Formats: sequence, C-alpha cells, structure tokens
Amino acid sequence: MLVALFAIFREHTNLVVASNTRVINSKIFTTDFPTALAIAMMCIIVIWWLERRDFKSTLIAGGAFGVFLLFRTQSTIILPVLFLLILFVFQFKWSQWIKAGIIFAVAMILTVLPWLTHNYTISGKFSFDDPKQVAVIYSQYSFTDNLDLTQFNPETDSVGKRIISFALENPAYVATFITAHILNTEIGGLLSLPLVKPFNGIFEPVNLYWITWKDSLEWYNIALLLVYLGIIAIGLGTAWRKMKWLGLIPLAFNLGYVLSNGIARFSSWRYNLPVDWVIYFYFAIGLIELFSILISLFGKKLQNQKIYISNKKIFQ
Repeated sequence: MLVALFAIFREHTNLVVASNTRVINSKIFTTDFPTALAIAMMCIIVIWWLERRDFKSTLIAGGAFGVFLLFRTQSTIILPVLFLLILFVFQFKWSQWIKAGIIFAVAMILTVLPWLTHNYTISGKFSFDDPKQVAVIYSQYSFTDNLDLTQFNPETDSVGKRIISFALENPAYVATFITAHILNTEIGGLLSLPLVKPFNGIFEPVNLYWITWKDSLEWYNIALLLVYLGIIAIGLGTAWRKMKWLGLIPLAFNLGYVLSNGIARFSSWRYNLPVDWVIYFYFAIGLIELFSILISLFGKKLQNQKIYISNKKIFQ
C-alpha cells in the first residue's frame, strides 16, 4: 500500500509539471511505463515460480519473460543477473539449476519465436528490433558521431561484434561510460524520493528547482538522502530476513536493467522509469520496519505501565 502511494504521488507530480518541463508519465505513449508494470509483474511471477519450483511454474515464468522481452529487448541482460541470484536460491544445486534454466529458456524461446520468424520473413534475419533501433546501439560504440545511424549497414555490420571489438580495444573508456550510466540511473531512482524545496502553495506556479540545479545539494538535502539510504538498507535487510534470496528479486531486475542501460549508453529521463520504483519499494519496506519497531517499543512501555498500575491498585 505504501509503495502504491509513492508511485501515485510520483505520477501525480509528473503530470502536474508535464507542461513545464521534460518528464515521462502515463499519458505519454512510450514503452517505458508498460515496461515498469511488466517488470513489477515479472518480479511477482519469478518469486511465485521459485517458491513452487515445479515444471508448470517454470514454464509459465519462462513464457512470461518471453512476453516481457517484446517490451524491451535489452531486458535479456537481466537474465544473467537473475539466474546468478537463482543459483543461490537453489543453494548451488547445479543439476536443479540447469534443469530449471533449460525449461525456462525453452518456454521463453517458444514465446518469442513467432515474432522472430515474422522479422526473418521481412529482413532475412532473426531479430527483435527494427534495424534502425539496432543502429542506435551500434553508433554508441565510437568516440564521435554518436547516434549517427548512417554508420550501420544491417547487411554487413554486426552490433555484437562492434561492441566486443570496441570494448576490447578501449576497455577503460567502455567501463567508464557504462559505470557512469549505471550510477546515473540509480541516483535518479534515489532522487525520485522527495527533497526539501520551497513550496509556494497549490495556487502558485510549480517551483521547477531542477532547471537551474548546479548538480550540488544543500547540506540538509544531503543529510536527507543519507537517511533515505539508511532506510533503504533497512528495507533490504528486512526483505532478506523475511524472504532470504527471494526478497532480492526486485533488486536483481533493477541491477540487470540498469546494466543494460549502461551498455546501451543511455540513462536518466524515461530510461530510469522501468526500474526506479525498486528504490522506493525497498524504502517503503524500510519505513514499515521502522514503524513496526517503534510500535513494538511503545507497545511494551504501555503494557508495562498498565501492569504497574494494576499491581499498584491490587496492593492498595
């Protein structure tokens, strides 16, 4: 419920400022909002699958992930991160892990095969995306002329070979921009939580403080972000304590997706939306845990006071 309230208030803010600044919201027809919903649904499905671990649930999870890939092809990068976590869920029982992986992969491939076949009949290649979309990634792996789509010839050029060759030739440069985009996405998710800024009233123009922001925060907002990080850490710890590795499934989706953003050399704005909810998901868990601790502490004090008062009356 608390996570839903965060999402609602965040979406309301996006809608309010939409006419004044560049934001993404549910009224804009992009794949990012459906992708966010799909990732949330996939987290639920994967947790359900790993609780059951039978043939049927594995098939459903693989098929659902195949449908998810049709929203964003880059989500394939989530799979290595997810299955690394699943290996811990299976407690390094390799035979069970490999068997589950094969069933999952078969279901996923069968789900996307009609779309791949359709693209093959048109372009002569098994691919998810239009060549123009692939050309964007191809152009990103160069020092200059990024997003120059004329560099890519779909008949002769390979995006995979381009990425590998450029990364091997310039490992430090590639590692730097991937890391920068990963951090930018995660920091953007953290900044989706409210900061302390002037509020002039509901009938006054919206204070677009980020337009003139110089990439530095006031001391009290830095302190507030540190508090947020502490609450998120409590949320992660609570998720681990109650559900062990299953409690980290949303984190695995988050890390896999931001890694795909980094590899594609994109971050911020609409590229954050599909997974930045994971930040305030764990934040909400942390808040609930803190409230429960406070309630239990005050509850014990009240109970002790009642016992003391009742005993006092008895002895009087």
